Amino acid sequence: MRNFCIPTLLVVLLGIGAAFAQTDNSGQTAAQGYELTYVVQDFELAKGMGSDASFIQANMPILRQIASRLKDNRFLFAECTAWADATRFSSFHDQKNAATTVSRYNVIVGVLVDSLGVDYRQILPIKTRESSLKGGQYRKVEIRLTENPNYVTQGQLDSLRRELREELKNQQPVSITEVENNFFSLAELGIGVSSHAYGHVIPIVTGRVGNRTISFEAQLGNSVFTESKTYALQALDVRYTLVAGYVRYHPRWNYPIDLIAGWEELQERSTAYGRFTMKSSEPVLGVSFDLAPFRCTALWTPAEEDRFGCNQVSWHADRFRIAITLFKQWEK
Repeated sequence: MRNFCIPTLLVVLLGIGAAFAQTDNSGQTAAQGYELTYVVQDFELAKGMGSDASFIQANMPILRQIASRLKDNRFLFAECTAWADATRFSSFHDQKNAATTVSRYNVIVGVLVDSLGVDYRQILPIKTRESSLKGGQYRKVEIRLTENPNYVTQGQLDSLRRELREELKNQQPVSITEVENNFFSLAELGIGVSSHAYGHVIPIVTGRVGNRTISFEAQLGNSVFTESKTYALQALDVRYTLVAGYVRYHPRWNYPIDLIAGWEELQERSTAYGRFTMKSSEPVLGVSFDLAPFRCTALWTPAEEDRFGCNQVSWHADRFRIAITLFKQWEK
């Protein structure tokens, strides 16, 4: 290990603090800022954060000087650039050589902020570079002090936030109506398929108006193909129809699930007579789950009465229906 008896700090003067003042015709003065770059070099090849205490102590005088300048001028910022040289590790992956640049940056920032009390907002984000040359002089961290940083600093962002808060406090309160409080803020159309109490699966179309909290939906369905059934020894071709209306309610939770209550009528209609051969009309409850643009709706009827013509045929309890739709929604 190398013996660091003297500070291995190289101070490079990029821009002498030529803080001279220029006076214009109006009598105002404009001060020109300065730029100074300090270089901490000769980091060990495989060391950054794990650098010896002797290395840190050897470089403390210049780090104290940097800290003093930063604390004396809150408009002064330190732009740090960490370097790796072209030497590769023989027993480790090559990427670890470049990774030490972050550790070397952390060494400098840790001393400046934690030990010497520099405001972290005056330290600008890390920039890393890798030299094509080998040697300790390229294993380094450059600290550039400037009053004109190339990008927005955290301190400047904090100052802007404070200004915005004060501006908002001084503004007159404005009455804002949320979109969902406007009943006609949402419209929707959909197509899909649904199960049917008297047949198999039928296509349906849906329409919906309202808002995200409460809305009204209508469903219409009619089977495409006919099915043959026998009634009173007479063969009839029948189709299945569905007419339904619901109220949808979306509770204020972070789930795409709506609660449903409404009324629906299911029919089995004769194509010859144009009248129903079986019909039920009862209230329903249900839920729907959205995985846009698809929706799955499950509906439950506590009890349904089946009728044939004007006569009651049978009662059914706990009848379920499932519908899957593809929907398109518009919202203002």
